[in-house]
Amino acid sequence: MYSNKIHPKLKSISVFSMMEICGDNTSALLFLEESGLVPSKKSIPPQCCGIPMKVENDVRRKLGWMWRCRSSVSKGSASNCRKILNPSDGSFFDGKFCHISIADALAILFCFVMDVRIIFALKHLNAYRQRKGDATSLSTGTITDYYSHCREVTEIISSHTDLELGNLGRIVLFDETFLAKRKYNRGRFSEELTINVVGLFCKEDRTGLFFKINHTSIENLWPYIAELVDQRKPQNDVFSDEEESDYSLEDAFHKGRILNSVSSAKKTPPLSHQNMGAAFYRRHYLAKFETDGERITTFLQHIREVYPGYQGGVLKTGLFLKEIDPISETSVLKKRKLEEKEETEIVII
Repeated sequence: MYSNKIHPKLKSISVFSMMEICGDNTSALLFLEESGLVPSKKSIPPQCCGIPMKVENDVRRKLGWMWRCRSSVSKGSASNCRKILNPSDGSFFDGKFCHISIADALAILFCFVMDVRIIFALKHLNAYRQRKGDATSLSTGTITDYYSHCREVTEIISSHTDLELGNLGRIVLFDETFLAKRKYNRGRFSEELTINVVGLFCKEDRTGLFFKINHTSIENLWPYIAELVDQRKPQNDVFSDEEESDYSLEDAFHKGRILNSVSSAKKTPPLSHQNMGAAFYRRHYLAKFETDGERITTFLQHIREVYPGYQGGVLKTGLFLKEIDPISETSVLKKRKLEEKEETEIVII
């Protein structure tokens, strides 16, 4: 198990000093091993044919080594198993979607957490490569793709954030967005690859929710939103698609009114459609820290939850985007609130 203590190299990190950690693959790999994001050669290996696998160097692998079954190299072994395992499988740096070096991927990760603009990250990283004499350079598309990879972590963690939004007189913003995946990294989108996501954000508390839904009908979604938001009195305002509603959440639910058709002269701050999960994540988890080292430490911890990889010789399964059924979840929330109400009404004499 890895603690949440800040790594010594992260205590005074900045966008200009981060290359001390990820300036080359050796130092970057050492940092990732110490942070628990990838296994090391000394980690407990998986077992194959009833015996622990052997470590073999292989420069073609993302980490520079691999696990191989010992029976294939043991003299006099009746088995001729040639199974090999890649230690980066299941990690954030899995070679299936990490097509650049460990050092470059880690540098982009740092830039993402420190909220560095893509164009600045591109200039900074390429300038460092030129200073080392490296003729190759990163492209805007590469950094954009890895920023998107980091946003997937924030979306998954944000979807597992369990909060109740809104108190008396508070304003709650509501919007939905669509996340899509490319099949074979090319071609057009299809309905099967489209993910429907709903976001709620309390304007005053700066808290929010972000989750995947399996129903897009407003009739199915409104009861669940009504239970998430405190509606003891019809004074909670709801905003959707940058439009202000003259109806309370309770009135909007009973009247079945679609909020994005309501006009108003007063505009609210827009929700980020493309980066909704990242915006929620930054508010919930990163904004409370004062230093970039603390923010990076928190993000690395959440990466281990989403991409655990090999731990103790076993390939672990991480978190996925939380999906809810608004119809069934509504009854669960009602039951929970009823139990909490009964507990508060108990008077001890």
